[in-house]
Amino acid sequence: MQTPTYSNDTRQFRKCLSKYATGIAVVTCHDNNGLPHGRTINSFSSVSLEPPLVLWSLSKKAHSLNAFLEARFFAINVLSTRQRNLSEHFASSNDKNFNNIDYMLSNNNAPILVDNLATFHCKAHDIYSCGDHFIIIGEVTCCASAKQDPLIFFNSKYTKVDECAVNM
Repeated sequence: MQTPTYSNDTRQFRKCLSKYATGIAVVTCHDNNGLPHGRTINSFSSVSLEPPLVLWSLSKKAHSLNAFLEARFFAINVLSTRQRNLSEHFASSNDKNFNNIDYMLSNNNAPILVDNLATFHCKAHDIYSCGDHFIIIGEVTCCASAKQDPLIFFNSKYTKVDECAVNM
């Protein structure tokens, strides 16, 4: 077994974080002017079953920061392997660009991407400032899932579930 080398520098921290396989999601909302916004995230987690709460984090430098901080409702679109292009699209700084993106609107007017692995419709619950990010908690008002393969990010790249163990 290899002995780990401990360090507290940012590059090492990011490298260690990359060893935690995560799913990929796109959080979507509308701003106060009715424009849709989307951000690719891998910082998504359940918080509570009663009430049903989830969280995700948003960089304080994000171009869509005010839209998400002010949104009363948002959606978390968990992506399937067929949606890698959406992950890449909404990871760019041009997060308001919904041109040529198929979506529909939830009952609360949040954009819902088409063909998701899972979708969570959320009502804003709490926002916490923490380091260089905000932690945003949403109360899930409804959710749905489909049978598809998940889009996975591991070791700083997209991968398949069965490749995670091989790429350690």
